[in-house]
Amino acid sequence: MFMLRKRFEAALSMILAVSMIAGNVVFADTPDNGDDDVVEVSVDVSDYVIQAGGTPGSDDLDDIDDIPEEYVSGDYDIYEETLEDREGGKNSLRPDGEPEDVQDEDIAKEDPADAAEEQTVVTSEEEPVDITEPQETEETAEQETEQDTEQEPQETEDLSEEPVGDDEEVTEEAEAPVYTAYNETSVMNALAEACRNWDGSSQFVVDVSSCGLVREDTKEVYVKFMNTHGEFFFLSPQYKYSYKTSGAVTKYTLNVLPGFTKSDVNKFNTKVNEIVGNINSSWSAVEKALYIHDYIVTHCSYDEDPDNYHYNAYDCLINGSAVCQGYSMAFDHIASKVGLDSWLISSKDLDHAWNMVKAGSNYYFIDSTWDDPMYNYKPLYPGFCKHEYFLLSNAKMHKNKHNVDDWIIDGSEACGSKGTDTTYDSYFWSESVARVVPVGSRNWCYITKDSKTVSVYDFTSNSSSTYATLPESFYNASMTGNGTLVFVSTAKKVYRLPGKGQTPELAFTYTGTAGKIFGIDLEGNTLRYYIYKDNQITFVTSGVFEINSGWVKMEGAWYYCIDGEPVKGLKEIGGDTYYLDETTGAMFTGWKIIDGKQYFFKGNGVMAKGWASIENEWYYFAADGVQVKNEFVKSGSKTYYIGSNGKMVTGWNTINGLKYFFNSDGEMEKSCWKKVGTKWYYLNSYGSAVKSNFYKVGSDTYYFDKDSVMVTGWQQIGGVWYYFASSGAMKTGWQKISKVWYYLGTDGKMATGLTKIGKNTCFFKSSGAMATGWQQIDGNWYYFNSSGYMQTGWTKVSGKWYYMNSSGVMLKNTTVDGYKLGPDGAWKK
Repeated sequence: MFMLRKRFEAALSMILAVSMIAGNVVFADTPDNGDDDVVEVSVDVSDYVIQAGGTPGSDDLDDIDDIPEEYVSGDYDIYEETLEDREGGKNSLRPDGEPEDVQDEDIAKEDPADAAEEQTVVTSEEEPVDITEPQETEETAEQETEQDTEQEPQETEDLSEEPVGDDEEVTEEAEAPVYTAYNETSVMNALAEACRNWDGSSQFVVDVSSCGLVREDTKEVYVKFMNTHGEFFFLSPQYKYSYKTSGAVTKYTLNVLPGFTKSDVNKFNTKVNEIVGNINSSWSAVEKALYIHDYIVTHCSYDEDPDNYHYNAYDCLINGSAVCQGYSMAFDHIASKVGLDSWLISSKDLDHAWNMVKAGSNYYFIDSTWDDPMYNYKPLYPGFCKHEYFLLSNAKMHKNKHNVDDWIIDGSEACGSKGTDTTYDSYFWSESVARVVPVGSRNWCYITKDSKTVSVYDFTSNSSSTYATLPESFYNASMTGNGTLVFVSTAKKVYRLPGKGQTPELAFTYTGTAGKIFGIDLEGNTLRYYIYKDNQITFVTSGVFEINSGWVKMEGAWYYCIDGEPVKGLKEIGGDTYYLDETTGAMFTGWKIIDGKQYFFKGNGVMAKGWASIENEWYYFAADGVQVKNEFVKSGSKTYYIGSNGKMVTGWNTINGLKYFFNSDGEMEKSCWKKVGTKWYYLNSYGSAVKSNFYKVGSDTYYFDKDSVMVTGWQQIGGVWYYFASSGAMKTGWQKISKVWYYLGTDGKMATGLTKIGKNTCFFKSSGAMATGWQQIDGNWYYFNSSGYMQTGWTKVSGKWYYMNSSGVMLKNTTVDGYKLGPDGAWKK
C-alpha cells in the first residue's frame, strides 16, 4: 500500500513557495486592457487529493492484523460543515493551521541559488526579469506562469532567500495562512457546471473571475472539489490556474485523465440513476444509507492489483473493482443524489478512506470497504455483506481499529469529535452476514449466522419480528431481492419468501455433485449463484435459472407470473396494460368496470387505448384506458364525437343545443354547406350549424333560422325586413320584386319613408314599395317622378306648374319669382 495522499491544509502555507521554487513563470503578451497582468501556474495536487487504499477486513475481521501500537486514540476536532455548507450558499474561509515542515513533502535538495535563478519573468526574448520586481514593457499585458508538474519542488535551506511574488514572503518558519474570504458556492458551481458540460476534450477552461478567488486558495478549492464530486471521476489532479498580478484568480484550466470519454460519463450516470431509482424517497436517512452501503458492498470487489489501483467512483460502480477511496466516493455521490448528508473521511496513518453521514441531528461513520468480507485477502465472498462498520459512533469506530488521530473530512478538515450518538453501535443489522433486503415500504429482511430464521425490521414501529423460517439451516447464508421478492440460499437450495408468516417456497435446487451454493444475486429476473469448492469460489455462468416470470398458459387461461406467483389486478407489462383477475390472476378480456370506470381489454388482453373497433362499432379510450363518453375527440386535424353510449356518432347530432354533422367515417364536417331534403344548412369553422344568425360565406351573407335552416324571400328579423334570393344570399340595393321596386341598404335592411339614395331622394311606403306621383307626407305634398325621385323647383304635372322647395315640399298661396301660386299650389296665370 502506498502513502495516503497528504492533507491539503497541512501544506497551505507552502503552496506559493513551492510553486515559485519549482515552477517556470512566464509573462505572455496580450492586448493592453488596463487590467493587471495575468499569470498562469501549473499545479499537481496528487499529494493532496484523497487516494487511499486501505485493505478491507477478513471474513470475520478477527484475521485483520492489529493496528500498530503507536496509533493511539485521542480527542479530535471536526470542521463543522453540512451538506448545505458544501453545496449551498455560504462563503468559505480558508482554515488556518500550522503548516507541515517542508521536508515532509519529499522535496529534493537543491541549491537555493539555482532555484532562485529558475524563477524569472520573461517580458521579452532578450531580457529576463526577476519576478520580485516585474518590469513594465510596451507590449506586455498578460503574464503566464507554468509550473512543471513532473518536477518535485526543491527543498532549500533558507526559503526566505527564494524569489516570491510582490506581496509574499516565505521563510523557514512559515506563518499559518491568513483567513481570506471567497465565494465558495460560486467557484464550486462554476467548476461543477464546466465538468457537466465537458465535451470530451483532454482539457477545458473554467472561468472563475467573478468568484473572488485569490491564488492562495486555488489548491484548497480544487482539492475539496475533487474530494466532494465523485461524479467527475475523469478529472486529473494536475491543473493550471491563471491570476492577475493583484492576486485575483481568473480561470482554472482542468485536465482529463487519459482514456475517459463522454460515453463513460453517460454510463456512470445511467448506473447511478438506476441505483437511485431503487431508493424510496420516503425512506429515512438510515434506510437510504443502509441500501447504498449494502449495494456497494455486494457489487464491488476490493482491488487486489497494487500496480494498478482503482480509486474512483466509476471503478466502483461500473468496473466493480476499487480500493477504499472508490467505495467511499461512490457512497458519497449516491448519497448526495438522494438528499443524504455525507462526507468523505480519510486517514493518512491508516492509508484509508470511509464515510460520515448525518441522520437526524447526529453524525455516524460508515466503512463500506471493511464491511466487504474477504477470505485471507482472496476474492470477496459474493453476495455477502457485513455491517460491523455501519452507522457507528466515534468511540465504536476507534475500537474497531480506526484508532488513529488524523481523521479528515473531504481531504481538508480535521475530524473526530462528531459521532457521539451510540444508537446504531449495536442494532438489528450488527450480526447480519448478508445484505439487508427491503421488502414493502419500510420493512427490511435480515439474517444472522447459524440460523434458520429470516427476521424483518419495521422502521415505522422500530421493531423486529420473524419474517420466515426455513426448513433447513443457512450455509454461509446469502440473501437478495428486488423490493418485493426475497430469496435466501442454503447449501444446495434457494428459497423464495412469499410474505411474512408464509411458508418458504423452493425456487431452485443445485444438482451439482460437488460444491455448495456460496452466494446469490438477483439481476432483473435472473437469479445467479456462486459455488464453493476446493477452497475456491466460482461464479456459475451456465445453469443459472430464471425466476418463473412472464406469461404462462394454464388450462386455457393466460397468467403473468413473477417468480411463479401470478400477478393480480391492473399490471403494465412490456408497455401495455392488462387486467389479471383479482382472485385467480387469469388474464381478462372484454368490458370491465374497475373503480366505477369502464375499460375494455382486447382479445390479447391488452387494455384498449385510443380507437378500438368492438363488434363493428368504434369506441375511444383515454390514455389511461378509461372509456370516453359525451366528448369530442380530436385526432390530428379531424374531430369526432363519442356519444353517451361510448360509440362514435355519424350523421346529424345535436350536441349542447347545436347541430353537427359527422360523415360515415365519424369525421365532423366544417365550413361547408349541407342539404337535407330541400333545406340547406351551413356548418361553421367549429363544425356547428349556424343558428338564428347572419353568416357570411364568400362574398354573400345568409341568414339561418332557429332550426339552422337557410331562409329565402322576405324575412322580418329583429323587426326589420330583409330579402333573400332563392339561393339564400341576402339582397341589397334596388330590387324589383313582383313588379314592385324596393330599396335594401348595404346591410340588407328594407328602406321605408323618405330615403336619400345617391343624389336623389325617394319615398318608400311602409310596405317598402317605392312611391311615384303625388305623395302627402306629414301634411306636406311631394312629387316623385316615374323613377321615384323627389322633385324640387318648378315642376309641371298634368299641364300645371308647381313649385317645390329644396326639401321637395310643394309651396302654395305664395309668390315665387313673381309668379303667384294658388291654394292648390298651381301657378295662377
